[in-house]
Formats: sequence, C-alpha cells, structure tokens
Amino acid sequence: MKIEKDKYARFCFSFRNSEGDIVYETAEEDASWYIHGRGLIMPAMEKAMEGHEEGENFIFAIPQDEAFGPRREALVREFRKDEMPEGFEAEIGAVLEVTDEDGNVFPAFVCEVGEEILKLDANHPLAGQDLNCEMKVLEVRDATMEEWNELERHLMDPEQGPVMMEFGEDAEGGCGCHACHTGTCGDPGCSDHGKGNGSKKPN
Repeated sequence: MKIEKDKYARFCFSFRNSEGDIVYETAEEDASWYIHGRGLIMPAMEKAMEGHEEGENFIFAIPQDEAFGPRREALVREFRKDEMPEGFEAEIGAVLEVTDEDGNVFPAFVCEVGEEILKLDANHPLAGQDLNCEMKVLEVRDATMEEWNELERHLMDPEQGPVMMEFGEDAEGGCGCHACHTGTCGDPGCSDHGKGNGSKKPN
C-alpha cells in the first residue's frame, strides 16, 4: 500500500545539516504518525512521502525556507536579569516561554549571559539550516475511526498543534507548533491519545 491522501503512515526520521551531522532524530520506538494529505506535518516532508510504501528508506533535501525558515536577528533580544521570572536559572541553553505584543506564547533560549544582561533567542534551533532528511516508513494502512477522531480533536483545538511533529515553532515552512518545541505538544503518544470525541471522519 502506498502513501496517498487519507492513508495512515507511521515513520521515524533524522535531520542532517549541510556538514552531515545529525541534528535531530527519532527512534522506531518513538515513531510518529499522521494522516496523509491533511497538512499535519512539514509540507516538504509530506510531499516527499507521497507514493512511498511500508519498509522504504529514502533521503531528500529540505532547504531552509521549507524547513524552519531563515534566522531572524530581530528574534534575538537583550533583557536585564532582574526581568527574568523568580528562580529562573540564567545559563546558556535554558528555555523560557515569552509572550509577544499580540499575546502569543513561544519558547526562547538563552544564547548569551553577561553580568547584568542576557540575550534570548526566539529562533527555532534549526532555523537558517538546509537539511537532509533520512526517512524510514514503518507502516502504511487505512486510518481507523479512532485515529480520525484524534485528528479532528487536534484540528478543532489550535492549542494542540499538529498531530505528530515533536518539535517546531513558528517557522516559515515549519510545523507552527510552539508547544512542540518545549515538549508539551499533545502528540499521539500522550496520555489522552485515542480518546475520540465521537466525531465523524472529516471531509
């Protein structure tokens, strides 16, 4: 069975940068799933998976504009340490949720620490990078009603984010899920996966 619209697909993958280093990967035991053609994963990944079958391994390139977008220096800002929340450990790599002027909450990480000032970077960690994706298709089949229910639950609740992506923040071409980047995305492996709401298969 080939991956085509409305087919369930389960897969694991890795991203390599232009130097060939693995910058992100998932294992088979932590494999992701989605329903094809519903805009649930990065568009470049969904396009590349079209027509592939269970058991296939393949590699494809994702330019930065179709991955997590270019780096934007406007997203790197200085703050005084006394502006940070009480108990926050100001060290390189520490992640803090910040709110923009429109009330959107998203993660930023500490990229520089001075005596009184620190810098927060709200770019996705993979922004500005051209990626090579190594994909392994683990399963392709018709989706169950339970999975359609899970899909519709996510589509009806924007706070849930995409069904499967483990990370991804804003990103032109990215998955658009702030929660994924902080590890709070409600993906199918979470405790409430499978609790359908009795809804019918979406059109």
